[in-house]
Formats: sequence, structure tokens, C-alpha cells
Amino acid sequence: MAERASLEVHSQGSGRPITEAKFLHEARDRVLGTVLLPARTKAIFGKDIEEMLRQRLTFAEAIAGFDLMPRTRIKRIRDELWAQVDALPSGEDQAQSRAAASA
Repeated sequence: MAERASLEVHSQGSGRPITEAKFLHEARDRVLGTVLLPARTKAIFGKDIEEMLRQRLTFAEAIAGFDLMPRTRIKRIRDELWAQVDALPSGEDQAQSRAAASA
């Protein structure tokens, strides 16, 4: 598993972490969680993702069309991101948690 980045994304102009942004606070009932983008070597992984996005490809299209090494890196990024998404609570889980907390 890739090492987690200690990068904090800040909202423009405020200097506060993005997780403290007003829009996220206002939408907290609709936000299921966060997905961390792991720190990667920009010269390698960044180039692969940049090319995928430049061509407006999905992960599946990039994996089918790229050469072996970029394809392998794209698969690794996809799998790590999807694992985090899969670990997020579903909307039902969150509703049940709120109901239990208010009971």
C-alpha cells in the first residue's frame, strides 16, 4: 500500500484545511467521507494520470489502451482509490448512525 501523504489541501484564500471549508460544513449531511490521494512520483504517476485526463479516458479505457508500465501504474492508482471509496459508509449507514445518535 502506498504511503499516505501528509499534504493538507487548503481552500483558496482562507489558509484553512479544505476539510474545514464552509461549503463542506454546510453539506456535512450529504458528505459520506473523504478519499486521500496518495503522494506519488509526479514524473511517473503524474504523467500517466495527466495523459489519461488529457485524453478524457476512464480508468478502463486507459488500462485497455496504455502500454504495460503506465497501465500497471493506472491500475494501482485505481485500485487504491476504489478501496477507499468502498470503505466509505453508504448513505443508509450514515442515516442509521444519525438516527441512533439522536435517539
